[in-house]
Amino acid sequence: MGNLTLSGGIGESEPSILENIDFNTLEKPIRFSFRDCSISKDFCIRPLTNAEIQRFYSTLSKFEEITWKQARQMPREKGFSPEKKDSENHKILKKYCELFSNFIHFRVNGTDKPFRVFATQDRDLCRILLLDRDGKINHS
Repeated sequence: MGNLTLSGGIGESEPSILENIDFNTLEKPIRFSFRDCSISKDFCIRPLTNAEIQRFYSTLSKFEEITWKQARQMPREKGFSPEKKDSENHKILKKYCELFSNFIHFRVNGTDKPFRVFATQDRDLCRILLLDRDGKINHS
């Protein structure tokens, strides 16, 4: 029997919703932290109107009632969307917060101006990093 050889490289697969999942936390409820949240005027909670803040807190409350597994199974528009490692969003977030390497975002809808919240998963904790009320991150 001869030796098997590989012609060409294996290559790297595209990032997916399952990339870097901590399987130990899938069944745990989502918790939030503002510890790493930006305090800059562009990406913090300060520019939000009272109605936007209420909707934001309502969105957080809905996520806290489900597990990470349930959130990952939701459609992108209602759950978490991972940021691909080669995306501009990932580069911006990595520059802002070097401690983390995987980023997600979720949408806050139901306001005059829907917006995205960028975060990272740290075990069962969702660390809020940036609130992009004006769409500066995706539309700059």
